[in-house]
Amino acid sequence: MINLISFLIAGMVMLPLAAYLLIFIGYKWLTGSHRKSVQMAADGSTIFFVTSVYFIIYTIWGKSLFLMILLVILIIGAFFVITHWKVKGEIHFAKVFKGAWRFIFLIFALAYFVLIVLGMIYRVIEYTC
Repeated sequence: MINLISFLIAGMVMLPLAAYLLIFIGYKWLTGSHRKSVQMAADGSTIFFVTSVYFIIYTIWGKSLFLMILLVILIIGAFFVITHWKVKGEIHFAKVFKGAWRFIFLIFALAYFVLIVLGMIYRVIEYTC
């Protein structure tokens, strides 16, 4: 049972990269547009990066930071709404959501790679000391 849970968590950790690449390659093959392919891959894999960051944090430190992750997402959304309102004078929710969603992708993709490296360093130190 423990092996199955470990296998599922490992899959969730590796899924964002696979999802990004599959969406990118598929959309590039369909449209031929590199820019649109990158945008679609980012939009489609964001939820996988967010989920993966949660599981990596839980694996490294054994703490659930679900509410903290949710709070970060809400703060990013609020920041985009307020900024858009101040600049444009009105709120276009589709544009705000798209911008916030892509910024969330950037933040969590960066966090994903930092946590992967940090997790490897942490495990190497843990096993050698």
